[in-house]
Amino acid sequence: MDPLDLERLVARELTRLPAPRAPRSLLPRVMAAVATARPRPWYARPWLAWPRQWQTVSAALVALACVGVWFVWPQVSALMNEASQISTAVRALWNVLIGPIVWIVLIITAVVALACAAAWTAVTKVTFGGASSR
Repeated sequence: MDPLDLERLVARELTRLPAPRAPRSLLPRVMAAVATARPRPWYARPWLAWPRQWQTVSAALVALACVGVWFVWPQVSALMNEASQISTAVRALWNVLIGPIVWIVLIITAVVALACAAAWTAVTKVTFGGASSR
């Protein structure tokens, strides 16, 4: 059998089948579920479903926030410029004064820690009977 003939045969047989029907109990169950569903509070609904006075208040607050950002933005820009200058000064201070000393302090700390560990090992061997006294 040719694949095209098989496709036509299957399509013809499928169109002869009756349309599926929903169970009789489906509509009453859906209606009962809709009736028992509690409505959401106004603030949990889409903005266009809010009461008109709350839409007006929220729109005014958004406009006020936009105007506030418009007027505050130059001060924020000036603060960011000042923060950039401070960070540049701190970076220069680190590179000139603190950075070179850090490696020296780290090496001295490691040497002192190793010396303390060696001294502790020697003390525990002598005092706690690790070494023979005879």
